[in-house]
Amino acid sequence: MDELVFVVGPAVVTLLATEVQPAAGVITAAVACTLGTLALAGQVSTEPAAHPVPAARPGARRARRLPSPGLVTLAPTVVFLGAMFATIDLSTVAFAQQHGHKPLAGLILGTYALGSAVGGIWYGSRPWRAPLERRFAVTLGLTVAGVATFWVMPGLAALAAVIFVAGLTISPTLIAAFSLVERQARPGRRTEGMAWVSSAASVGIAAGSAFAGQVVDAGGARWGYGLAAGWGGLALACCLAGLPGSGSRRRATAKNSE
Repeated sequence: MDELVFVVGPAVVTLLATEVQPAAGVITAAVACTLGTLALAGQVSTEPAAHPVPAARPGARRARRLPSPGLVTLAPTVVFLGAMFATIDLSTVAFAQQHGHKPLAGLILGTYALGSAVGGIWYGSRPWRAPLERRFAVTLGLTVAGVATFWVMPGLAALAAVIFVAGLTISPTLIAAFSLVERQARPGRRTEGMAWVSSAASVGIAAGSAFAGQVVDAGGARWGYGLAAGWGGLALACCLAGLPGSGSRRRATAKNSE
């Protein structure tokens, strides 16, 4: 359902912004976000039970540690990943405009999300034996490799085909990232760990959009796609540098030794 939003949303918002008026897309997105948030907040019957944190003993110092040790690697990785996605969005709008079909940008971005949806369904419908850390690194690497081809696309048709294939590994990458936090989270701090990942993505999207806008305005869509590949390369570098020593593996080793 999350991917369905990203399939339909870009197409609708782009059409509203280009064919109605620029503010129409933003207003529609804001209204949908507000209504959806209120509807989600009203789902009291499915709300997980709260687990209060035990009070610390008098004089005891409470350890200030991350909710999940893997966040040392995941947080910066997801920041760069968010910047990559934001840069792709802006570059695709500019690419479509340069080819005289700006309203098609939303459809192309929807194709990207459709590929992600297909990949997510396939990934989630089968058991996996490979370690979660390896799956995250592999799917992230494939995602970045796909993005690295965008800048050489000759036209919109070629970009739409390639962007669908490149999107197949997006959901598996995000699933693996959240699964790592879920597996490693300390007791009672799983929600906090998930919030770290979501916040890191938001920071990356905001910073990436601001930077990418200037690059695309100055050099065009192809420079924007090159920047997106650069963000992806930084995300992959953070992943490869940190995951081999992730907290889940250390905990598993300690448990086996016991």
